[in-house]
Amino acid sequence: MTPYVLLAVAIPLGLALLPPGRRLMTGGLPGLGFSCGWAAAILVLFLAGAAGVPLRLAAWALCAAAAAGYAHAVLTQKPGVAALIHPLVILTVGAAAVLLAAGPVEYRIYAWDSWTNWVGWARQMVTADAVYTPEMWIATRGDMPGWPLAMALPGFVTGTFVTEDAWAVAISLHIGLVAALFDVVRTLFRRLSQVGEAFCSLSAWAIVLAALAGELTWTLLPQLLLIEEPQYFLLAGGFLAVAAGLATGRRGEAAIAATLLMAAAFAFKTSFVAFAPAFLLTIAYLLFRTDAGWCFAPAHFAKLAAAGLALAAVGIVWGTVAPEGRCQSDTLGIVARLASDEPVHGIPFATFAANVLERMSGFAVSWKLPITLAALLGMLAFVRHQLFLVVLLAVTGTWVVFYAGVVSGMASCFSATEISVLASVQRYSRVPLRLMQTLGFVMLVAALAWGLGRIPGVTRSRLALLAVVAGVVLLGTFQLHRSAQVVRLVAERGNVEAAIKMRADAAARDVAVMIAETAAGSREILYFAPRPDVERIAANFHGLGRARGQPLRRVAAQHADIAPTGAVQPAITRIVARADVIVVVPRQTPRLSGYPAVAAALEGCTPGEAGYFLFASAPGQFACRARPAK
Repeated sequence: MTPYVLLAVAIPLGLALLPPGRRLMTGGLPGLGFSCGWAAAILVLFLAGAAGVPLRLAAWALCAAAAAGYAHAVLTQKPGVAALIHPLVILTVGAAAVLLAAGPVEYRIYAWDSWTNWVGWARQMVTADAVYTPEMWIATRGDMPGWPLAMALPGFVTGTFVTEDAWAVAISLHIGLVAALFDVVRTLFRRLSQVGEAFCSLSAWAIVLAALAGELTWTLLPQLLLIEEPQYFLLAGGFLAVAAGLATGRRGEAAIAATLLMAAAFAFKTSFVAFAPAFLLTIAYLLFRTDAGWCFAPAHFAKLAAAGLALAAVGIVWGTVAPEGRCQSDTLGIVARLASDEPVHGIPFATFAANVLERMSGFAVSWKLPITLAALLGMLAFVRHQLFLVVLLAVTGTWVVFYAGVVSGMASCFSATEISVLASVQRYSRVPLRLMQTLGFVMLVAALAWGLGRIPGVTRSRLALLAVVAGVVLLGTFQLHRSAQVVRLVAERGNVEAAIKMRADAAARDVAVMIAETAAGSREILYFAPRPDVERIAANFHGLGRARGQPLRRVAAQHADIAPTGAVQPAITRIVARADVIVVVPRQTPRLSGYPAVAAALEGCTPGEAGYFLFASAPGQFACRARPAK
């Protein structure tokens, strides 16, 4: 990590200190305010990129605004001791301490979607200073760019992309969510249990740390930089903002905060449309259901309409400027597929839909079942309250819309191989399942707080207070230990197949050799390697420029197959004419007929056990080099 990793905390915090966000920071909801600061930064970058504004300028504008927030805070109010023991501070300091103790920190990428989609796109954003250019290598072309923009924020400021700094963005977003959960839990204890402030805060700490121990929101330090975790952080933050509004009565502020977080979640992933109905339902309940009863004032309808328009605006903006994308970005086409009864790669549509339902429901029942049961218990605790009906409609509606989206999306876009194994169904299902678990968990905490308020003797007991303190200490120690394990895991990836790690590391070395041999000028690289495409994908990622203005090197024909005879597809032979470097690994000996220069280079080549490089030494000429084994 670089010192600029601090930007992942400093920018959203500074934005949160500006009015009107400062009202959340000083009004008992600093975690929610910090998360809203992140949402605001993401939306600024999103709008700037859509408008064609250089992203470095937008990032520096965010830095200036954050500095103004700090100046405003210093001039108006100094933080008290309570602010220093908030999870926003404690967890940030604790995570930093673990990272420093484990240093130097390395975040090793071995999730293919990180190479090809999210981290790769973020890295190219920094080098190109734009959301998209035609020469970018993006498997998710056409998808919403919010997550890569967030990861690239430190790089926009410094001009250089560092994967570990991008990891810090994910850590910061998660800490914001955990801090917001703490705010809501503490507020519920204050309002429902009517116990002392010390017991409220300690109980909130114990509950939040217990939730982290059970990985309700994933591990404190995220282990992957895929889209599911950050998307969940923002979605859960939006629903927690609604819960905070119900608990505090500050409905207008909560509605604005929730809408801001949900708009940022939409900028992360088009699948947000599956969660939008539930959000609009819950925010309508927040606005219309007051402590005095239902109130259908015109101002409340205006706020609800504004929330809906804000969300629609995000989709309209990206739909206007987005490049032509992959199938998954065609929302209207996917919806239309539901009305079609055409078979899915030979499988009757009804049978395919039933298979998806079986896989999804089985996963929802089996994955982290104790947390799911606790969440359902929390919802049932409100069965005699009107809120229960709202939650029931929101949860049920989300699962129905989400299921329909998965079925139609897979039927429209997935290959026969992916359909045969129902690829990614479980991964997709984790987001709505975690949202349901988080919502039910908060409701269970509310029921617990109300129950404690009915037996004040427990909360006044010194023994009970000592038990809570002991719980906080033990759970906090466990988090330090678990976080240290995660730091080692992301550096070593002991849970990844050894062959994949070895081949990916070899590809990284290949790129280093290419850059050294060609004075960093190579752009087109032809990579022949056996399936799966680990080397090609990893080499493509490592070949991308890291600093602003560097060339976006490209591994050509990354998914091309080589026939058993050694004959090469015509499409590949055409690429040879412009390739700067050809890489051949063992068991792949292409016969590039029509290119005598390649054949001549191969005749005098001594490849060794690891294969060889062919460097373009002159137009139409190649020189052979042995490929390093280690």
